[in-house]
Amino acid sequence: MGEEKVSGTVSAKLAFRFLTPFPLSANPRYVTLGKEADILDQAERLLKLNAGLGSNGVRYAISNEAAANHFRTLLRTKFADQMDAGILKVFHVP
Repeated sequence: MGEEKVSGTVSAKLAFRFLTPFPLSANPRYVTLGKEADILDQAERLLKLNAGLGSNGVRYAISNEAAANHFRTLLRTKFADQMDAGILKVFHVP
């Protein structure tokens, strides 16, 4: 498992051939409403990194159920094809 820098402040771990952003619940910048553009930008960069590395997809694991639902709905607005294909997924992990 290795760490890949995606931007100046966002990094992800390659775990079991999936890119997993570090816990967003620990970063209030991403779980509050009004940061949708940042969330979509991060997802787009992670999907590009996923394709470049040949990994199996991008997985968001979010401990807050409402935030996980918000991410699912938001990401589907721009990345419905990737979500339908199983490349991009959001999990609620209590």
